[in-house]
Amino acid sequence: MARQMILAAKFVVQADWTATTQAVGTLLAVLVGIVGFIFVWEQIRNLRQELQCEANGKIYAEHTEIMKIFVDKPHLRKYFFENTEIEPGSADYDAVHAIAHMVCCYFEHVLLQLDNVPEFVRQGWVDYARFIYNLSPATRACFVDYRRFNVYVKEMDEMLQGHGAFTIPARQRRRRAAPAMILPTRLDGAPAPEVTGTAALRKTSAQ
Repeated sequence: MARQMILAAKFVVQADWTATTQAVGTLLAVLVGIVGFIFVWEQIRNLRQELQCEANGKIYAEHTEIMKIFVDKPHLRKYFFENTEIEPGSADYDAVHAIAHMVCCYFEHVLLQLDNVPEFVRQGWVDYARFIYNLSPATRACFVDYRRFNVYVKEMDEMLQGHGAFTIPARQRRRRAAPAMILPTRLDGAPAPEVTGTAALRKTSAQ
């Protein structure tokens, strides 16, 4: 009888130890899973921050290249920051027209990168684009002229001509193909040659 009681006690102890071991193992597995999840989440967060910094840096780099133009040719600055119109026939007319198109393409790049830059600077980029747009008759004329032919994404209308906070749906952030198009006229009304398809789009968008 005593022997049976001893065997039963050993069995109970062994069962309790097995259950305890299993419980500890399960707990450790859960803890390892939580730590792993935190580690992965931190890596994703760091990667996102790196991508945001990279996107913001690209916008700054493109802006710097445009500003270099006005460092080399300061007399052209008034057409983009002082609300001065360029007269047809001016020696600088073609240069101002080309820079205006470059600025519009830059605005489009800003818009396409909005979701990729840090949230706290997004509206600042939009406000800066509106600031330049409102101070440059050449840029406004270029945008309106080219926009009629779908050269720029449609959300640029609200981005440049709107007021207040600006957001765009991700599903709409893509360029629409143009089946056939005529390049916009120059600011002086000179005709442009006809081109077709996406090749024309690439040719005129300067991206």
